Amino acid sequence: MSNYISVVNRIEYEQLQLTKKIMLSKGDIEMIKENNTLLHNEIRKLTKTIENTLTVRQIKETKQKLNK
Repeated sequence: MSNYISVVNRIEYEQLQLTKKIMLSKGDIEMIKENNTLLHNEIRKLTKTIENTLTVRQIKETKQKLNK
């Protein structure tokens, strides 16, 4: 998961650098920035969901072990 997030963050950074180097309209640049922000926020939500799911699973596994 951390590798995935690192890759996405790298892509986000590279896109930002591209917007500084090539001729794009201000609207295009704003759209790229908004999309990057949206992508970043969605990845954070996904990360929290995965962490919560793993925590719940670990709790269930621990309870099962204690009940044996």
